[in-house]
Amino acid sequence: MENLTPLGLNWLIKEWDKISEALHETLGSGSALILRYIGMGIGKGYAENIKGYGLTFYESLQFLREYFIKRTLGKLKFSDIKMESVSGKAEIREIKLQNPHSRYILYGIIVGFLEEVTEKKIYVQETRNEFPTLIEARFRVVEG
Repeated sequence: MENLTPLGLNWLIKEWDKISEALHETLGSGSALILRYIGMGIGKGYAENIKGYGLTFYESLQFLREYFIKRTLGKLKFSDIKMESVSGKAEIREIKLQNPHSRYILYGIIVGFLEEVTEKKIYVQETRNEFPTLIEARFRVVEG
């Protein structure tokens, strides 16, 4: 037992890919919704942890970018942010996940995080998919 080394964060990536693969094999396209909800739970949980620090919206986005890097999920970048309408664009590069269905977890993390930080319902739509090199999505508040 002494010779065992701690598992790195890269192992978590393999686990998410295997979970995504198993769900997709079992549920087909329905797995996307489940994977997104798993991601939303992760994102909301992370946002809850930083909520008490009195961060601005932009500072909160910086924490999410750092979370993606620390968890070896990829390099997250936000652009076209409009605070008044809580909308903008999210871009993820250098994604370490290998299963294309795993990207729904990433979108879910973003949605869950934004919903918890803004206390509004958020909609994310994929606009570009060059997985695993680059994925892009637009986000906005859900009306009504």
